[in-house]
Amino acid sequence: MKRYLLYFICFVGFLLPVLLNAQTKDDTSDDPTNLPIPSSHNKTINNVLVTINKVQATIASVQGNSNNVQTTSNDLTKDLHNLQQNTNGIKITETETELKIEVLGDILFDFNKITLRPSANETLKKIAEFLNRQQVKQLKIAGHTDSIGTEPYNQNLSKKRAETVRDWFLKNLQQKPTIKVEAYAARQPVAPNQHPDGSDNPEGRQQNRRVEIFVPKNS
Repeated sequence: MKRYLLYFICFVGFLLPVLLNAQTKDDTSDDPTNLPIPSSHNKTINNVLVTINKVQATIASVQGNSNNVQTTSNDLTKDLHNLQQNTNGIKITETETELKIEVLGDILFDFNKITLRPSANETLKKIAEFLNRQQVKQLKIAGHTDSIGTEPYNQNLSKKRAETVRDWFLKNLQQKPTIKVEAYAARQPVAPNQHPDGSDNPEGRQQNRRVEIFVPKNS
């Protein structure tokens, strides 16, 4: 849009001097081509000037909005960096449409438990402070498990853990966002649960036990 506005101004900038030059020529000249300018042309010129002023105001507004968006983006990037640096056990991923804050399940829960560990409050508090600063109105919380246990058991475990985190946020966030809960059991691993030889991979399973917090950027 900005490009087309600039094209329009260039066109008007070319046309306006021609009209003004025609208007200011001596009407008494013997030049047969130097005819009096109809009064309607004066109105046209005034309309063009008004249009130019409106276009310039629009461009200034677009530039101002662009600067505001850039400032907001810079503030968000800085806030994310601080959250990542000051909070243990989390990983932040940013896309064009959303933020994903991944928290290791072992930071929040004891093995096979759905109640928060006492130390989990500090981690969730830092995330909540970030969400409060961003004035988040929508969240999605997804629970994941490792591959130990049956599918129904892990499905319920991942759901209950996600609900526990949801309830904590609803209790502690300044604004009460709409929070959607999803559960994936062991269906979306981020690391192998087993080594290539089939032996257990405790490090991989630890990464898979996690809770993910999704924050839409238009929230």
